[in-house]
Amino acid sequence: MDFLKSPNSDPTVVADFLDRLADQPDEYLGYTNVPYLEWRTRWMIRLGREQEVVDAWIKGIVYHSRGSHYDEYKKLQDLPLLQQAEKDYFRAHPLSSCDPLVWLEQGPLPVKRRKDYISNTPLSKGDEVCQFTFYSWRHSWGSEDRLATAPEQLAAHPALAESIRKYAQDAYSVHDYCIAREALPSPMYKMPFIHQFLSTYSPETFNLSALLQRAASETGGNFPFIIAPRTPHDSPSEYSQEIEINYCGNGEVIHLLYILKKCGYIDKIFEALPDLPEDFPLLLMCFADTDIRKRVEAYMGISGLADMYDLAFAPRRLQVKEQLKLIEFGRQYPHFQELLGKSLYRYCYHLYNEFYPCPNWSIQEFAHFRCAFCADVLLFLLTAPETLRQMKELLEAGPKMRLQGGSSAYEGFANCQAYFVRNLLGYLALTKDKRLTEWIEAEKGDWKEEAESEHRKIKTLKLVEALQKLE
Repeated sequence: MDFLKSPNSDPTVVADFLDRLADQPDEYLGYTNVPYLEWRTRWMIRLGREQEVVDAWIKGIVYHSRGSHYDEYKKLQDLPLLQQAEKDYFRAHPLSSCDPLVWLEQGPLPVKRRKDYISNTPLSKGDEVCQFTFYSWRHSWGSEDRLATAPEQLAAHPALAESIRKYAQDAYSVHDYCIAREALPSPMYKMPFIHQFLSTYSPETFNLSALLQRAASETGGNFPFIIAPRTPHDSPSEYSQEIEINYCGNGEVIHLLYILKKCGYIDKIFEALPDLPEDFPLLLMCFADTDIRKRVEAYMGISGLADMYDLAFAPRRLQVKEQLKLIEFGRQYPHFQELLGKSLYRYCYHLYNEFYPCPNWSIQEFAHFRCAFCADVLLFLLTAPETLRQMKELLEAGPKMRLQGGSSAYEGFANCQAYFVRNLLGYLALTKDKRLTEWIEAEKGDWKEEAESEHRKIKTLKLVEALQKLE
């Protein structure tokens, strides 16, 4: 990128480089978290290639490439050529007037006071209200910031009333989710193909199977992790998944499935499953929807799968007896364990990362993913640590190593360190492995108050004791 950034680069060489880059089928991957669009546009202007300037700029809108180098982007956006290009584009592609919801519930207001969203009059705790959250990032997604209105006020706001109807009936249009005009500080999705789909969707030409194939195979997007020494003086060896283009983006496939579901495509998704990777149906188990989970169970032919996922994704801490049920279920279905390991490695919905919440627990269907409740799904794999790369490598690295945090990209693994260790200690206990004592001592030696509290909450040592008693 420094090559494009430097004003001293040879224009002929730059032009040749940009032309060759534009011919690459994955050139679009640059339209996210790198300032590729800004520097490409600058050079096209210097080279006098105005039509290519406009084409690249519109491509940036389609892929939602806004804000990777925000100050530079705003300077370019003020150019008359690009202002006119944006006006022409949005005139030809008007946005929907319906702002979708991601949360809707009716009942007593749970907080002391709030202003009515429609009438702006005060609401008091206990008043009967509709609470809701908009999909748009113009509004906060936090539970403490949910909007509220008295039901009788909806007659004065037909757009909101219509959005509530669409939310309840899964009747939104894909166009309702296209927010490309919003000047957000960063792209809403790290995976550019999702923005392209939202910006270019046409019901007449939409190929759902092709979109899902792309979602299951898109380049980049893996979740980086580092396994490093617990203390600086220990061995410096480490295992890792390096940071790559659009890192942590694969988890957003779950949000794409959410949009498709809210647009009425859930039956079509099930029809497309035979042409998708064998592990793909497990993504649908993330939805807190009994019917969807039962359909996945029937499709995969695994008796009891839906009930076990209800337990694995329960929004609470599991008792030891419940944990043992998940462990035994996984042991009975080794092929399921293999598929789950693949699914968790690519989409990482077992992690809890406030910087990259995937699934986002502020979406009502995914509320059970808050507070790392999602990580209990790892218990399915306790008897087969080799099925998940991070688990396998952590075991191979030995008790002196741990999943490292330190940056937003790695926080999901660091936050769920206790869950990974619970799995490994349980595996060593169940297999009567002599390494168990060393692992427990190393983990306890690393316990600070927070870590000890986490292990106590998820009942790590009680589970180990229970597994040691099994024959």
